[in-house]
Amino acid sequence: MRIADCGLRNWRIHAGFYIVLFLFTIIGFLWGFLWPEKADAIPYFSRKYNSQCAMCHVQFPRLNTTGMTFKQNGYRLKGENGEFIWQDKVFPFSGMAVLKYRMINRKGAGWIPESGKREDGSQSIFLIDEMEFFSAGILAPRVSYFVTFGSEEENPFEPGVAFIIFDDILPESKLNIKAGKFYNEFLHLAEKRRLTFEPYMAPVSRIQYGVELNGEVQSQNIRYALGVANDEVTGGKKPGQTEVGYVDELDVSNNIRAFYGWLAYNMPGYTIGVRGYTAKAGEGPYKGVMNDHTQFDININIDFKPVIFTLAYYIQSNVNGVDGNDQNNLLTELVFAAGPQFLADFRYELQNKDILKDKDSRYVLNTGYYFSPNIAVIGEYSRQDGKESQKDEDKLQIGIQLVF
Repeated sequence: MRIADCGLRNWRIHAGFYIVLFLFTIIGFLWGFLWPEKADAIPYFSRKYNSQCAMCHVQFPRLNTTGMTFKQNGYRLKGENGEFIWQDKVFPFSGMAVLKYRMINRKGAGWIPESGKREDGSQSIFLIDEMEFFSAGILAPRVSYFVTFGSEEENPFEPGVAFIIFDDILPESKLNIKAGKFYNEFLHLAEKRRLTFEPYMAPVSRIQYGVELNGEVQSQNIRYALGVANDEVTGGKKPGQTEVGYVDELDVSNNIRAFYGWLAYNMPGYTIGVRGYTAKAGEGPYKGVMNDHTQFDININIDFKPVIFTLAYYIQSNVNGVDGNDQNNLLTELVFAAGPQFLADFRYELQNKDILKDKDSRYVLNTGYYFSPNIAVIGEYSRQDGKESQKDEDKLQIGIQLVF
């Protein structure tokens, strides 16, 4: 009897949150259309240039086309060389914190690994989902930088990415050089610039140590990047992340064996591009990945305000250097902006390791109301149907995002 009562109680909790999320979405849309208030500026670049957030952002942290150009030009406006960092009247520092309530229900054999440590069942929890501090801007004339430090899901604080950019090797940002630890990502799709709590299933961003040549040929509406990076070493903290030290005393890997490039064609209202990546296998059993890992993806972004539509397809072979561990991903995302204060993000993804098998799928509905550009209340529901991985999951999340 108590089990039945508990099931009824859980059903009522789920139903209650579905109703709250639905009402939150409807109210946000009506508010955005009926009272389209003007958005104010947010740190750090908005303070420096006395501009509105809408100049570079759809909403923080997602960038629009102007923001993409500003980022790729080394955080500079067109025609700006920049000055030394100590001459800047505004200290180049910003941060973000996300406070969240999360309710998860997991089931399926895939949540019970061979170690026996169960990951299935239900959980309801309050947490600090993310806290990150970052500094970015112009270090010296025609030299830019970006540094982050933060924590996710209350893990210990640790350094994030850190890189330097030598701008305008060729005039008007036709050629820049970036070096350090940075994201290998593809313009409109990036893990750190997503609007949703739930990460992408697809291999959207990679974290790597390396050197990249990038630039923009404005007359041809083309952006590009070519890079070389450390190889993939077992034990990386995040997908695609390389380790500086050896995995164990027998491992003599971390050679420079990864190469990539991407090319994007931009026209008013849309962007289309392709990216290729390969990490070469090492020599011997303890030298990096055992087999060449390759990735190819195509990305289309269409912006017909107030709707933004993104479609991407990813093909990988020998994921993590494991022979025959192939994977395909399809990603579709629709963002709708009802005025500057309310955004809705609908995402659907498919993932499979064999075209003939059933595919994992994930649905995400995210709605955010921005009281101001740096304070937002966000509600999200996501569902994963793990046919291939045998990992089913329902997740409800409500959070507050603070940017300062």
